[in-house]
Amino acid sequence: MAETGSQDSSSTGNPNLRWTLLAFCAVILSAALGVALPRADAEKGLDYLALAAQYQAAGHAADARRSLDRAVSLGVDSGSQWAEAGRLYQRLSAPDRAIQAFSRAVRLAPDNADFRLGLARSYAAAGQEQEALAAYQELVRRAPPGSESALLEMGFRFVALKEYATGEKHYLHALTVYTQSIPLRSVLSDLYVAWERPDDGIRWLEEAVQLEAPPATGIFMKLGQVYLAQGKPEQALDAFEEAVARQPTDAEAYFWQGEAQSALGHRAEAVTAYYWATVFRPAFISYRRKLGAAYLSVGQCEKAQEVFWDVLNIGPNDALGLEGLRRCARP
Repeated sequence: MAETGSQDSSSTGNPNLRWTLLAFCAVILSAALGVALPRADAEKGLDYLALAAQYQAAGHAADARRSLDRAVSLGVDSGSQWAEAGRLYQRLSAPDRAIQAFSRAVRLAPDNADFRLGLARSYAAAGQEQEALAAYQELVRRAPPGSESALLEMGFRFVALKEYATGEKHYLHALTVYTQSIPLRSVLSDLYVAWERPDDGIRWLEEAVQLEAPPATGIFMKLGQVYLAQGKPEQALDAFEEAVARQPTDAEAYFWQGEAQSALGHRAEAVTAYYWATVFRPAFISYRRKLGAAYLSVGQCEKAQEVFWDVLNIGPNDALGLEGLRRCARP
């Protein structure tokens, strides 16, 4: 009986031993022949880059940033993919990471103007003005004369660094390429105003309005504001009235027309201008405050009260609205 039990145990164990030996041989054989056993697919940076774009488009900033960081850590293949990572970082308000991504893109495709422009803008967004200026200069050097927008942005950097004389030279040179450019004349005016040379700024804006085609109002608005800042309300009023004529539904143009009328002491005309500003932008509280104050200036307290109550409906506890009602309540 004992002998029979021994035989049964041996016959039961042999199949398990055989399967173990076969599995071991399969592993050794696959390694020897270079055959890979099944495994999970490797992570790809491009997959996470696409995922980051989807999250960003859906407004999920935290998930977009997490996916984007994973994409960058894994790496992507081309300059265009690194540039896409840079653009996503820009949209996520991460300029330092955008700089890194665009730098990789530029290294892979040094002659790509869009990649260099993205790098320059990222430096500017990070407050690295010298680096931004150098990037713009390299962009313009590699693709002369450069796009008008690139030349404009390069000039902004000179102004930010208060290198006004160099900026002036840059803009004047840019105008030899884009001779009819209104934006270049506009930013040149900004440079002169920042340089405390407002008369030169006005001169360039006056030249710009001669080139302006209707119905745009921006240059006239800017010219009027510079005139007003320089104590020239009559010229400012002319500019604002031209802006209103070109764009009769522009609330801001009416508001500034009211400011010029107030500066000239034309109180009734100021009331009318501020009124139209509130018509075209009824929820803008500062316009209503101005209208209420204008009504007070001409002694129309009942109308002023209505306006100040509107102010308080828009902004409860608004200090200027409350003060306006107090003034109307005085005997």
